[in-house]
Amino acid sequence: MVIPAEMREALGLNKGDGLMATLEGNTLVLESLLDRIKELHAITAKYHPVGVSLVDEYLAEKRAEVAREDAETEAELKRYAARDAE
Repeated sequence: MVIPAEMREALGLNKGDGLMATLEGNTLVLESLLDRIKELHAITAKYHPVGVSLVDEYLAEKRAEVAREDAETEAELKRYAARDAE
């Protein structure tokens, strides 16, 4: 799809920029992909503190979960070993 240069300039788009297409009734709406990402970022920003990496938090939770599972497995193995020793 070719968007005339004047329209791209008015919207701050460069040739080759990504667009997101949506339908509103019978109308096709094209939106800058970068603008949409920024909008979604603003919406989700209220759910996590500034400067906190959600990826780091997720990885920490997963590591803690693995540590708990390892501890449970170790305890279970000790119980089996103690029972077999009787």
